[in-house]
Amino acid sequence: MKLEYSILVLGLALVYGVIKQFLPDFPLDEPTLLAFIVYVLLKLGVEIVGAPVRAFFVKRGFEGFRKTKG
Repeated sequence: MKLEYSILVLGLALVYGVIKQFLPDFPLDEPTLLAFIVYVLLKLGVEIVGAPVRAFFVKRGFEGFRKTKG
């Protein structure tokens, strides 16, 4: 399954907002919770697609993510 990066960000913001609204003393901070959710999605086989993600991987040297012109 493919998931667009912008939809992922929107969903994660909504989930974190709901958690903080109803459980203000939730023991995990935002980056830890978001990293955990993304980790679980990746383990389930969800592929995150979108320009920011592609640019991140290309910058790290993964040439398979580079867009080819033609």
